[in-house]
Amino acid sequence: MTAGHRRSRVARVAAEILEWFPSEIAGLKFHILDCGCLYFQPVYQDGSLDPLIACYRDEDDGPCEVCTLQVVNWREMVVDYVVIYRCRVEVSTAP
Repeated sequence: MTAGHRRSRVARVAAEILEWFPSEIAGLKFHILDCGCLYFQPVYQDGSLDPLIACYRDEDDGPCEVCTLQVVNWREMVVDYVVIYRCRVEVSTAP
């Protein structure tokens, strides 16, 4: 899987998650693993990370045999990090 494909997949997953939690979180920090799984943490408005880490894997890929066996720590399998923030721009005009 190329870096571009991994990042576009992260963007798609992030868009879905941010839609589910429209005001609770400011962004998401993704850990992209060499097995294809995405581990992610919500980033709160104050910049702090949620201590719980969730895992995402495309349904078509089936269960991950590497992650579920937990032979190695998932942190040793990270090949890239991506942080995506929700942003909003407000423009006002002077009266």
